[in-house]
Amino acid sequence: MKTHRLALAPLALSGTILFAGLGLAGPPACADAIARPVATTPADTLPAVPDALASDSVHIGLPAVLERQPGVNDPIFSILTRLVTSGTYGTITQERLRQEVARIGGKSRLPYESVVSITREPVKPGWTALIRLEFQEPIDLPVPYSILGYHPGSFTASQQCVFREWEVGKIRLSESEQKGDHTETRTIDLEDVHLFASVEGEVKIDIDAWIDALLGGAIDDTDITALMLGRWQGEWYGVAMGYGHDHSGRSGILSLRQDKILFPTPDGLRGVGRQMRARAERLGRIWDAGGARLDGVARRMLLDP
Repeated sequence: MKTHRLALAPLALSGTILFAGLGLAGPPACADAIARPVATTPADTLPAVPDALASDSVHIGLPAVLERQPGVNDPIFSILTRLVTSGTYGTITQERLRQEVARIGGKSRLPYESVVSITREPVKPGWTALIRLEFQEPIDLPVPYSILGYHPGSFTASQQCVFREWEVGKIRLSESEQKGDHTETRTIDLEDVHLFASVEGEVKIDIDAWIDALLGGAIDDTDITALMLGRWQGEWYGVAMGYGHDHSGRSGILSLRQDKILFPTPDGLRGVGRQMRARAERLGRIWDAGGARLDGVARRMLLDP
């Protein structure tokens, strides 16, 4: 897993705006191994999508007051994290985001002024959904977070982006590392995990040439393919994942409590980006084969290594 800087990771949790600034990090020597048009329904509403396999009813529409997620610093991240983790479906507009930020206070690093709407649409409630993000125009903005005190470049995004979402919940990862002449294996326990994979539109990070030259293989241009939201040791993190120009794996981690990119990746979270990207790709193949509504034992099997 190599290091890199992501800018549109926050822009996808409840759309794509939730990760608009993640960094991609990792050791430079080790490479990681059709959506419909954006909804145009009235603000804050979305008609229910029939789900023949779902026995429970689905409530569509945003609450009158959008609550913050405790432990998440940025107001936009906090609102969107709460919407995703509370099982809320519907459309949130730029005007609604402005109103809620003004109500709860605080300043966001995320470019929500460029957003037209973010829609979370159920596929298999409690398991899969589609996230649709529409900007006013294609995005080309400076990366909103810094690495080592510098804003390393810019991020671009298509005017319309669509992500698949899987509500993973708890997952235990196992990561092996070579320590001298022996191998050590550690476990990484994640909770409240939501995994997202890009299926329409492009999100890219373009690193300034002088930063690229300074840090070499530790940071590079990246195409973002997947995002993750989850808790580790009780704290919320966002993980952005993708591939460099040479198709080497890239990932980076944003602390939602500290509201900053963690560079380099903390020892306890090394391997999360690589493993969760592989799971997103496997789940995407299952979705393409008609398995978007699989749940229960079947979906747990899909998440095994």
